[in-house]
Amino acid sequence: AVFHGETQAIANALADNLPTAYDAVLRGEVRSSDLICVVGLGAVGLMAVMVALDVGATVFAVDAVAVSISARSFAVTRPVG
Repeated sequence: AVFHGETQAIANALADNLPTAYDAVLRGEVRSSDLICVVGLGAVGLMAVMVALDVGATVFAVDAVAVSISARSFAVTRPVG
């Protein structure tokens, strides 16, 4: 069920993508002094970037697509190469 007028996409992100990313950061014991690499900037990868940044880690994000629309909206990534 979707509550308070939220869209299905937002509900899916909060119910699936965010918990998966949070669990990865938690299990990886990511700390503020860490440099981590997130491979793949799909829905879960972008959430992993957000969660890792939230704990203070430095994030290196990699995707096969040079600059995806999703990554561009973050303004924290830049193409290399």
